[in-house]
Amino acid sequence: MKTREILLQILVVFIIVVIAVMLLIRMGIFERRTEGTHTVVYQVKGTSTLANITYTKPDGSVTEVLEVGLPWKSSTMRFEGGKKAILTATNPTQMGSIECIIYLDGEALDHRSAKMPEDKVACGVLVP
Repeated sequence: MKTREILLQILVVFIIVVIAVMLLIRMGIFERRTEGTHTVVYQVKGTSTLANITYTKPDGSVTEVLEVGLPWKSSTMRFEGGKKAILTATNPTQMGSIECIIYLDGEALDHRSAKMPEDKVACGVLVP
């Protein structure tokens, strides 16, 4: 009888451990992610047809793209924590509206817009 009780207790503990591990997997606890890095994507859109865009890269350098057609979206970049992600856009046509959006890990963290006669917009995020 004691052996049967011990086996039953072991089985119950085993089931509890399996359920706990399944919950942790579902919560994403075991996903690999480089510590302290985040994905950043820049986007500029609006009713204007063109924009002059300036943005920072992960190494801190600044890139400028002149008279690009809208909508425009950058490639995905990996930023380390503590870095600044900055995006500015100007509307050279000075007609319509222009918007900037910075996505951090897929979530829009800064979204700003400007309408004629304003022709500049800026977004910024401090990467956690």
